[in-house]
Amino acid sequence: MMRNRQPAKALEEFQAVTRVMPYRADAFINTATSLNQMRRNREALDAYTKAFALEPTWEVSANLNHEYGFVLVAAGEAAKAREVFGKAVATQEPPRQGAPLARAARPLRGALPRRRRAPGARQSS
Repeated sequence: MMRNRQPAKALEEFQAVTRVMPYRADAFINTATSLNQMRRNREALDAYTKAFALEPTWEVSANLNHEYGFVLVAAGEAAKAREVFGKAVATQEPPRQGAPLARAARPLRGALPRRRRAPGARQSS
């Protein structure tokens, strides 16, 4: 239903699953995705929190980390998003130079607001 652009209907179905099977992290992830599609970011973050409590390693899984991080950005939590993205980067092997993933990541560099440096602070390399 999410693929058919019916996030409200999908949300009802996924929430029904979480009530009957509250141990299903995937149902909480799909609930979060549905809520995000409906621009209900705070509720989506709550669903992600429940999913990651059940499956802690999923927070750094590439596709879930990407979705979760950008919901944080949409909710105005850029610093937390930066932290979450950093966790995923720290747990992944670096891509080979010229690999498709390395090229694909370049456009995302400007997606997050930059941190402000103190006057006179040097940029780290």
